Amino acid sequence: MKLPPRLVRRLVLDPLVFVLCVILLALSPVFLLVAFVLDLGSHGRWPTVRLITLGVVFSYREVCGIAMLLLLWIASGFGIALSTRPFQKAHYAVLRWWLTGLFSAARLLLGLKVEIEERQPPRAGPVLVFSRHAGAGDSILIAQTLMVGFKRHCRVVMKAELQFDPVIDIAGNRCPNAFVRPNSTQGDKFAASIGKLAKGLRDNEALMLFPEGGNFTFSRWTKAIASLRKRGLEGHATAAEKMQHLLPPRPGGASAAITAAADADVVFVAHTGLEDLDSLGAIRARIPLKEPIRGRYWRVGPADIPPDGQERIDWLFEWWARIDKWIHERRPAERVH
Repeated sequence: MKLPPRLVRRLVLDPLVFVLCVILLALSPVFLLVAFVLDLGSHGRWPTVRLITLGVVFSYREVCGIAMLLLLWIASGFGIALSTRPFQKAHYAVLRWWLTGLFSAARLLLGLKVEIEERQPPRAGPVLVFSRHAGAGDSILIAQTLMVGFKRHCRVVMKAELQFDPVIDIAGNRCPNAFVRPNSTQGDKFAASIGKLAKGLRDNEALMLFPEGGNFTFSRWTKAIASLRKRGLEGHATAAEKMQHLLPPRPGGASAAITAAADADVVFVAHTGLEDLDSLGAIRARIPLKEPIRGRYWRVGPADIPPDGQERIDWLFEWWARIDKWIHERRPAERVH
């Protein structure tokens, strides 16, 4: 679906979402009653009731978030002071409130649990977070961890389509973030925008990037390998063929971020469990979630990051192979292809 221009989103889409969320909140007792009837034979799982309640929580957070962002725009002199530090902090506070509410609701209603292996104590310094991309909500989960758990302001490279959500759209465009189209032919342009975003990272900031550019599917995997071979990158194509859970990383954006933030550590993030929750139907079938979301991260200092060029690209592929192996060891019965 084509994203409308920003002016159309502000004057039409955002008010429409606001009204729809208010209507859902007003009619939520009716929806919950219908869900209750539908779930009478669910043996106490109440999956539809839980999902509808999660939708109510989302609608409430969306309505309040849009209202708070509107008030911030008015208080900033109708947008004049939005880029100043006090208003930037206020926007991050709104995002933390929004993310925390959604995460807490998912824990309570869906039974979401997160287990981090070999959790390391946080330490100061700018970080570039490169994560695998899989399942519904992993970007929200990781952003919530960075912004709430580690109290960092987070610059995020995310798909342009996420701007259909008003809170992400409004706050995301007022704070330093980049909205990209991973399948676009303008790869160099997007890499440059990622480098610009990474420049000047402060000690309390993090840049979050998903180098795969999208969730794993067999079709995307085969196309990515074919693309590598077409460009003469036989070694990388062979390495990608050995990956059972990940798409090969797209090194342009990651390399641009490392070059622009040369003093930043790189944090690689692996997780598994969310890839099974790729639709509302899949989530409903598994409520309450029995298995936790398992995660692991590795922090690499600037001295251990290769200089720009082929060596850095090879290094990124080696890390992706390591992450794929970590995932496979925790999903021993499953082979994706």
